[in-house]
Amino acid sequence: RLLNVLRAMPEAASCYAFGDVHHLAINGDALTIEALQHRLAALSFEAIKITPITATIEDCFMALDKLS
Repeated sequence: RLLNVLRAMPEAASCYAFGDVHHLAINGDALTIEALQHRLAALSFEAIKITPITATIEDCFMALDKLS
């Protein structure tokens, strides 16, 4: 359910499951971690840990795969 919610966000460039975590890439700086946390809490996702990361090679591959 969380994956679908994240993918449906207008700010989402991409969102993929990687094991037990989801990698969400957003367009621009329009969505802060606090705003995302608040939005998810309003949808009953309260025990979510959000951690900014640097894109990995797997993230880049998934982004390229989306283009084909």
